[in-house]
Amino acid sequence: MKKYNLSKIMKRAWVLVKRFKETISSALKKAWREAKMIALRGSEKQVAWANDIRNKGLEICEEYDFSFAKEKFQSEDSAKWFIDGWRGLTRNGYKFDMIANLMELNIQEETRIIREKTGKPIGHREQMQILNSYSEKYRDIDSEVDHKLDKLWMDSQYLWGGSISGK
Repeated sequence: MKKYNLSKIMKRAWVLVKRFKETISSALKKAWREAKMIALRGSEKQVAWANDIRNKGLEICEEYDFSFAKEKFQSEDSAKWFIDGWRGLTRNGYKFDMIANLMELNIQEETRIIREKTGKPIGHREQMQILNSYSEKYRDIDSEVDHKLDKLWMDSQYLWGGSISGK
């Protein structure tokens, strides 16, 4: 029994070639990636739009090594989640907004996983280690990414339930 519909994968690749002017090679890679992911729930148009957002996000996750955000993007099954949260960030001028938001999602997912493994809140030392690693790696990519990092340093209330100073 076949696991994947090869005809559907090829048709999707040609849509990507015609619509986004991609090479057939990159379009096939994206079409295969889509076929291997969890199917999205929503209308046909919503699913197509969400898959475009998902593919762009996954490309950036691979480029910048956002492994936790990549897992979230691959496991999410709601087209609405992609459209509501990531609408507009796939346009040409918004690449660094997308990178900044994926970095933030990666930090959130990383801390959620640590919380689940340990069963207790993230301590101040762990908070500092996580933010320091992102600051060292991504600080100078773009002003939008710098702004997002600054915001996370100043007020990480939603991440850890307290300020970064531990109060």
